[in-house]
Amino acid sequence: MGSQQWQWEESQWKSNNDQIVYHCRVRTNRDDLPWQATRIYDIPSDGHQALVRKTGLSPYRIYDWARVTEHRENNGYQDIYVSIERIWFNRSEWEWKKDSQYSNRKKQGYRSRFSDELTGSLLQKLRGNYLRLADLSTIAKENLAVAVDLPQHEIDAWCQIEKVERKPDHFIIHVSILNAWLKAPRRDDWEWVAESSPTGDNSLKYYTCKGRAVSSQLMIALNSPRSSRKQVSADGWRKLAEKTGLDVNEVERWGQDFSYTASPDGLKVRVGVPNVWICADLLQGGNLWNRGVVNWGGTFGQAISYLGTWGKKEIHCWDIKDLIDTLIKYKGRIWGMVLYAHGMPIGQISESSEDSFNQATLITCVKKQDFKLAKLYLMQCYSGYQGNVSILWNELDKFIETRKSKEPEKHKYMNRSEFLGEYKKATIYYYQEIFKRLTDVEITDISINGEILSIKVRVNWKNEWSHYVVDQPNITYQGVNVLGVDIWPLQVFCNYISELFTTVQDKCKQIPWSSWLNFTNKN
Repeated sequence: MGSQQWQWEESQWKSNNDQIVYHCRVRTNRDDLPWQATRIYDIPSDGHQALVRKTGLSPYRIYDWARVTEHRENNGYQDIYVSIERIWFNRSEWEWKKDSQYSNRKKQGYRSRFSDELTGSLLQKLRGNYLRLADLSTIAKENLAVAVDLPQHEIDAWCQIEKVERKPDHFIIHVSILNAWLKAPRRDDWEWVAESSPTGDNSLKYYTCKGRAVSSQLMIALNSPRSSRKQVSADGWRKLAEKTGLDVNEVERWGQDFSYTASPDGLKVRVGVPNVWICADLLQGGNLWNRGVVNWGGTFGQAISYLGTWGKKEIHCWDIKDLIDTLIKYKGRIWGMVLYAHGMPIGQISESSEDSFNQATLITCVKKQDFKLAKLYLMQCYSGYQGNVSILWNELDKFIETRKSKEPEKHKYMNRSEFLGEYKKATIYYYQEIFKRLTDVEITDISINGEILSIKVRVNWKNEWSHYVVDQPNITYQGVNVLGVDIWPLQVFCNYISELFTTVQDKCKQIPWSSWLNFTNKN
């Protein structure tokens, strides 16, 4: 068929209350093979476009709403008839009205015309009368919630679809709502009050509130399988998050042991909130310098962190093992933490006994809490360091000694060069393993010169920690912590003076001695 002018017109033939039929006559060129349009797929795209312009329906769903009813050949012309169900043209607004058909002593019925743009799958659900609330548009739910003065976020609890009724050019949706919901007093203040733990374990702090007042009939509905945390409004969870300092977007993770009971003036909701405060001072003990000078920093750091932590279950940790064990033991119940230790830009954290681990390991343990901590004080030096770090390792002898002591038979005949290869491989593996789950720490280069191993890392510890605490860590240090003061600006200034002095010294070395002698003789 050659290029044709597709002119679709409404036809009375086979049009009725359920469908509208459109007719188009096109000419067949003599050289064309016989053409039969038995399906909408057989009509060329320009024919589709003309039909879309005529009907105003969606071009993306033409295979849903258009059906070829009949095709005839007549003296070099072809007559094509396409039928469209009238329901596809329905564009009424969602207006909900009371429905006496489904109203009685226990419930009130409402009905509305279905007004969404259809798809084939949705039409199938309507015809089969197995439409769900989730299939209704946001506008439909909003208008129903406004009509009955109930919260839209609880629509799954208070609304039930009764029937879908088909008319020639539309569908009618019948729903019902328990009178208990409609007659219950309206109140949604959600004032949370702390109460003692029912088990005596203070690792979870319990809060209760009386939200929307309810009747005994409503409690029957609330105790149905459809009841859940959704009974608390978004505003209720927001107020609890503000009271506890936790992230409102993670309430499903930190809100634990959820329950509710009936009370004379409303629905009493109770939820457990993480309440463990870890105070890790790894600077206790050690040598005379640590005991006499550095430990005062740990004491000072703890004093700062006590602000705002009254009423928490305090867990004190004095070494690295104790800290890691505590994070594992109280997983999911940790509200916040303060850490005081020695620190390095690469992220290494050490205690007074000189045992150490990398703060990447600490981040992994905190991440397993599955929600952001409310407060975090990282009092060790360089805890929030941002920049490039270069480290030179010359620990080959110590590495050889350790390997030989652990596996003497395996390393008995290895020469120093072979140990050097294993040393580099083990160091690379160590840092790749501890940094691989971090987003703001990256190894940029690892090389070896003689027996000296060079490692270059780009770090942003403050930004890395910000993924695991609400907003930002309360305290971090770009440089050295001296009694709670970050002296990084002073370090930068001293480095500048040192570099300037070195530059001047190098310039002076480049001036020949003869020039110095001439200058001296002239003066």
